[in-house]
Amino acid sequence: MREIQLWDAGEGLHDTFQVITKLAAQCKFSDCQHKTEPSFAVKRTINERTLSEARLESYRKLQRELIAVERKKKPALMAAERKKWKKLGHMAKEIRKKKAGDL
Repeated sequence: MREIQLWDAGEGLHDTFQVITKLAAQCKFSDCQHKTEPSFAVKRTINERTLSEARLESYRKLQRELIAVERKKKPALMAAERKKWKKLGHMAKEIRKKKAGDL
């Protein structure tokens, strides 16, 4: 799998995982993660054993790597990602403070 060139892998990823991308197009939600959402085609196919969980995990991993490459290529995406995680960190800190105050 490492032979897929991630610097230009958008189409390569879809070509390599055609079955998953076709099934994903049938999902109810456009941002479906194929994990816990109701009525999704990919998970149903795994349950029917016509697609392996390992194959889906390989697809997810390469998707994450492709997103990371895109962030590196585009500083604005990287900055937005840092801002998102900083905000989430602050929210988690506030929740911990609130829980500590309730005790």
